[in-house]
Amino acid sequence: MTVEPVLRVLLIEDSAADARLIETVLQKKWGDGVVIDHARRLGDAFARLGAVEPDVVLLDLNLPDADAPDTLRRLGAMARLYPIIALSGDAAPETIELVAAEGVQEFVLKDDLVFGELLSARIQIARERARWRASMESKALTEAERRLTTHRLRILHIEDRDSDHVMVERVLRKDLAIPFDLTRESRAETALEALAADPPDLILLDLHLPDGQGMDLVDSVCARAGDAPVVVVSGTLEEASTGIAAVRAGTQDFVTKEEACLPGLLARTIRFALTRHAVYDTLRNQARSLEDARESLHDVSRLLAEVSPVGIFRADRAGEVVYANDRFHVMTGLDGVEALGRGWLAALHPEDAAAVEEGWNAAVAAAGSFQSEWRFDRPESGVCWVLAQTTPERGSDGAVTGHLGAFTDITERRELEGLLLQAQKMEGIGQLAGGIAHDFNNLLTGILGFAELGTRDAAEPAHSYFTQIQRAGEQAATLTRQLLAFSRKQQLQPRILELDALVGQQQKMLARVIGENLRLVFVAGSEHGRVKVDPTQLEQVVMNLVVNARDSMGHGGVLTIETAKVDLDEQYAALHRDVSPGPHVLLAITDTGSGIDAATLERIFEPFFTTKDEGRGTGLGLATVHGIVKQSGGHITVYSEPGRGTTFRIYLPQVEERLTASEAQETPNELDLRGDETILVVEDEEVVRDLARLALEESGYRVIEAVDGAEAIRAFQENADAIDLVLSDVILPVGSGGEVAEFARRLQPGIRIIYMSGYTANSILNQGVVDPNVIFLPKPITPLALLRKVRGLLDAPAAPDPDALERAADPPTGTVLVVDDSLTVRGFAREVLESAGLTVLDAEDGEIALALAEEHDGAIDVLLTDVLMPGMKGPELAGRLLARRPDVAVLFMSGYTAETAGLAGADFISKPPTPNVLVSRVRAKLSAKG
Repeated sequence: MTVEPVLRVLLIEDSAADARLIETVLQKKWGDGVVIDHARRLGDAFARLGAVEPDVVLLDLNLPDADAPDTLRRLGAMARLYPIIALSGDAAPETIELVAAEGVQEFVLKDDLVFGELLSARIQIARERARWRASMESKALTEAERRLTTHRLRILHIEDRDSDHVMVERVLRKDLAIPFDLTRESRAETALEALAADPPDLILLDLHLPDGQGMDLVDSVCARAGDAPVVVVSGTLEEASTGIAAVRAGTQDFVTKEEACLPGLLARTIRFALTRHAVYDTLRNQARSLEDARESLHDVSRLLAEVSPVGIFRADRAGEVVYANDRFHVMTGLDGVEALGRGWLAALHPEDAAAVEEGWNAAVAAAGSFQSEWRFDRPESGVCWVLAQTTPERGSDGAVTGHLGAFTDITERRELEGLLLQAQKMEGIGQLAGGIAHDFNNLLTGILGFAELGTRDAAEPAHSYFTQIQRAGEQAATLTRQLLAFSRKQQLQPRILELDALVGQQQKMLARVIGENLRLVFVAGSEHGRVKVDPTQLEQVVMNLVVNARDSMGHGGVLTIETAKVDLDEQYAALHRDVSPGPHVLLAITDTGSGIDAATLERIFEPFFTTKDEGRGTGLGLATVHGIVKQSGGHITVYSEPGRGTTFRIYLPQVEERLTASEAQETPNELDLRGDETILVVEDEEVVRDLARLALEESGYRVIEAVDGAEAIRAFQENADAIDLVLSDVILPVGSGGEVAEFARRLQPGIRIIYMSGYTANSILNQGVVDPNVIFLPKPITPLALLRKVRGLLDAPAAPDPDALERAADPPTGTVLVVDDSLTVRGFAREVLESAGLTVLDAEDGEIALALAEEHDGAIDVLLTDVLMPGMKGPELAGRLLARRPDVAVLFMSGYTAETAGLAGADFISKPPTPNVLVSRVRAKLSAKG
C-alpha cells in the first residue's frame, strides 16, 4: 500500500553532512510521510521545480553557484509560490535583515538543526503563513476575477522578439485560467502611444527594445500605465539585479525569460500582479471602513466629552453648533437644542455679545482659530466667565469641515483678578487719601491752634466766633482721622484687652444711638478672648457698623452683637489671603434690615461710595472700618441678601499676653505747663510752626525754628548746649525727623525728642504703630496738647544713654583707610569718622589703597573696605595689606550680607551704616588693638 505523503520538501543544500542531518530530523518527525527532493545547486533546484510541487523549500544561503544575497534575489518568484525556510551558518544581523526583506517565511541557524523539534516547528509555522497569504490572495483574486467576468483580461506585451512573444502566448494559453486578449508592441514609442490611447489591464514588459532600454524604459512605461500592473519579462538569471531595480521603480514583479518557461510560474506571477492590484482596491475600501471607524471613534469621544470638566462643542463649516456636551450647557445655562446652531450666542452677557459674535464670525469666515474670554449671563446661577478656544477641523484633503471648540470656566480666576484690582485701587486711593489728610492736618493745626489761643483773650462776641471755629475744626479733624483710618496710616496705640469687656462698655451708648424702636442684643461668647487693638479705633468700628445697621432697619428690628472664639484653619486661610490660620476672636454685628444687593456688596468698602441720600454721608464709614481692621491685623467679611438683613464679621487674632494695665492720666493745670527751656521746632508748614512757636513762647519757652533737616542740624550745631528739647515733624523736605534726632543725640546724649506728623510710614514708627519708646504727637495739634507733651517730657527722668560710658571715657584714636568706589560712601565715612576724632585716608580702588598704605607706612590702624569693587576686590586687598602689615585691623562693608558676600564670620558692616554703628565698630577695632 502506497502512503500518501504529508510533506513534500525541496532541500537545496550542497553539504552532504547537513543534508543527511536534515533528512534524519524530518523522517523522525514525519516518518514515511515525508518526501525529500535534494538539489545541490541553485540551477538544479530551478530545473526540479517543473517536476516537483514542494510544500516547503529548505534553502542553504551559500551555494556553489550563488552567494546569500544573489540566492535570495533569484528566488524572489519562488517565495511567492512556496514557503521558504532559509538555512545558514551565519546569524549576523545583516543576513537576517536580508532574509526578511526578500519575503522568506522563516530562518534557522544550522547549529540548531540538532534540535529536531525546532526545524519541525519552523516548517509548520512557514506553511501556516503561506496558507494565510494564499487565502488572502485568493480572496483578492476572486474579487479581481469577479470583475473580469464582464470583460476579457486585456494584456499588452511589449516585446521586440517574435520567438519570445510566441513563447509567452503559448505559456499563457496553457496555464492562465482567465479569458484574455493579448496584443503586442515591439517598440517603446508605439507602446507608449497605445498606453495613452487605450490603457490595458496588464502590461508584460521586455527591458531590451530597439528604442528603449533598462530603467529609463521602466520609468516611461510606469508613468503611463495608470492602474495597470506591470510585470517585467526579460533577460536571464544573471540579470536578476536589473529586475530587482525594476520592482523598486514601481513594477509589480520580475520574471526572467528562462523562468517564464517553468510550468505555471508566469501564470502565477500574473495572478499575483492582479492580486496586488485587487488588494489596492481592497485597501481603498478599507480606507472607507476606517472612515466609518473614525465615526465610531467620534462616538467614543462624545462619551468622554460628556464627563469632561471642559465645555466641548463641534460646529459645522458655517459655524453652527451641531454638538455640545453637558458641561457646555451648564456654562451657557441653556438646555438641549437651545445651545445648538447659534443659540448659544443668546446666553452671552449683553456687554460681551457684539464683540464675541463678530470674532466668531471672523474666525469661521477665515477658517482660523479663535480665542477670547467672555461672560455667559445665566438666569439661575449667575455670571460664568469662560476662556473659549476653537480650531478648524479639516478632512483628509485639508479642506475645512467644521470647527472644534472648548470652554474653560475661569470664573474663580476672574474673581481673584477682580479682588487684586480692587486691592490695587484701594491702595492707590488710600495713598491719595492719606496724603490729603496729612496736608489737611497741617492746616487744621493752625485753625484749631489759633482758635484756642483766641478763646483765651477774646471777649464776646469774638469768643463765640472762636469757639465755633474750634467746633468746625474738630469736625474736620474727625474727617481726616477717617481718611487716615481708611488709608491705614493713622497712628495706632494698641493694647491688650478682652473683646467682651470693650463691647460691653459700649452698650449704653449704642442703645442711645439706635433709638427706642430698635432692640439691641449683646451675646458675649468670647470669655477671656484677648486681642491687641487700639480701643478707641475699635470703638469707632463698632459705632460705624451700628449706625449703618440702624439706618437699614428703618421703623424697627433687632441688632445683634456677638463675640466668640473661633479657629480659622488652613483651608479658610487659603481662600482668604489676608488671614493667618490659628485662633481668632470673632466680632459679629447682624441686623434685620433691608439687606444689600450684589452690586453694592462688590463696592461696599470703597471710599466715598455711599447709597445714602445726598448730604447724609461721606462714603468713608465702611472704608474706615476696613482700614482699621486691616491695620489691626484682622479680617472682615460681609454677608447679605436683599430683604434679609446683613451680617458683618470681624476676625481679630487672639493673643495670650496679659491685659495692659490702666494708667491714670492726671491732667495738669495750665500753671504746671509753663517753662523756660529752649525748644528747637522743626516743621516745614509755616502755620504749624507759627502755632507751636506762639504756644511755647506764651508759656515762657525760648523757641528756635527750622524748616527742614539741614537747617535743624545747623541750628543744633550752633546751640547744642542750650537746646533742651527737639520738636520735629517726621517727614521734611530735606532730611527727616529721625535724622535730625540722630544728629542731636550724637552731640547731646539724652536730648528729649518729640515727633509730630499727620501720618507716617517711617520705620521709626514701626510701620504706622507707635513705638512705646517714642514720644509722638499726632496732628492736628492744639496748644494745650503740645504744652502737656513738652512739659511732661521735660519733667520726666532722663532716659539712660547706652553710649554714655563710651562717650565719658577717652575714646581711642587712630588712622582709618577707607576704600570704596563710591565717592558718596567715602565722603560719608570721612565726615562721620573725622567728627569722632579719627584720622581718615580714602581710596577709590585697591591699587590706590596699597599705594597709600606704602606712603603712610606704619600709620594705618584700620582698613575699612568695600567687598565688591572694580579691579581688586576687598578680600584680596585685605590679604595683600595684611601680608605687609599683619597688625592692621580689617573691617568689611557691603550692601550684601556677610553670608551672601562669601565672608561669613568676618568683621562686617552692612550698608548703609548709621553714624553711630560706623563709629562704634571702628572704635571697637582700635580698642582691641590696645
